Amino acid sequence: HPQAALRPTLAAAVEDVVDAPVVLSPKEELLSVMSTATPIGSAATESLRSSVLELLTKLEPSNPTEAPATSPVLNGVWDVVYSGYAPGPLASPTRPLA
Repeated sequence: HPQAALRPTLAAAVEDVVDAPVVLSPKEELLSVMSTATPIGSAATESLRSSVLELLTKLEPSNPTEAPATSPVLNGVWDVVYSGYAPGPLASPTRPLA
């Protein structure tokens, strides 16, 4: 019976898919890291800052917007989800924004 011969192959294929590592895009990785980030206004750990910087560096080339920092599409209302805040030697009310 031809279908019976396919069953082991199908089972092996399904097992391969289940065991395959999940590969996330840089954007998906960044969103995943950000979902575990510290609350706004809290100091980000060195490890978190390092991970975010690395992922942003990977993600940046995929931005289709030319000169994004001066683009008119930047205008709008934004929710800050990460500021890279690191405590400094002096208290500063603007440090989280820098």
